[in-house]
Amino acid sequence: MKKKFFLSLCLGLLAFAPSLAFAGTRQPVTPREQKTFPYNLIYDWYVTKSDGQTMRSTGTYIGGGKFLSSAHSITDRYGRYSSSNTAISIAPDASEQFKVYSQGNNNPFKVMPGYAGFDDLRNDISITEITEPISINTNSQGIKLKVYQDLSKLVGKTVYTAGYSSYTKTDFTKSKGKILSVASDGTLIADLGSAKENSGSAVYLNGEIIGILTAITDECIGQDTCKRGTITPLTMEIKQKLLDPNGIPSYVE
Repeated sequence: MKKKFFLSLCLGLLAFAPSLAFAGTRQPVTPREQKTFPYNLIYDWYVTKSDGQTMRSTGTYIGGGKFLSSAHSITDRYGRYSSSNTAISIAPDASEQFKVYSQGNNNPFKVMPGYAGFDDLRNDISITEITEPISINTNSQGIKLKVYQDLSKLVGKTVYTAGYSSYTKTDFTKSKGKILSVASDGTLIADLGSAKENSGSAVYLNGEIIGILTAITDECIGQDTCKRGTITPLTMEIKQKLLDPNGIPSYVE
């Protein structure tokens, strides 16, 4: 199995980011598109972890005060995290869009149970309860999450995604491509243009979320962008252990 490399980035490295042209097939999300589904539910966020590092990645507001993203955006490389984590989303005009922090004994960050750290891409998914939805769009009526029990049915299907990255010419970009294969670890390989900080971006098939973009493959070692991406698909295990317990409705194919 090819080793995967993550699409999130700790901010300690951000100052050294080069100015890059579009990665692969990524194109800018236009101002008009940003006001429409699903782009108006996609946000970047900065998570400050218990080890003091801050990571920027992407996620999607899915309703009920819940935010869908990757697990490695929240944890350290061993899958550990705590209620001391905090997060914030900042708009292009520098205003705050939402905040996340613990209140009392409640930990708002919910990582897929059993997630073992950065090598565990099959379980690299999280749900976070937004503490202060300051200015986000809460109209999530169009959001649907779909679980495919037979992942091979997805091979050859055209999917799309959108996310934020300081490694593309414009910060908010989209990508469209086909699912090429099911990897041995149960993740999906797709020819989706990807860049650092796109991690956690929802992946859509026919307008329904079927997984999230989490990593790139080893042909892109040392690069900030890639023409292919790894998708952590929604599975029955994720449905039963993460989505259902947190009140997230999903449908099974």
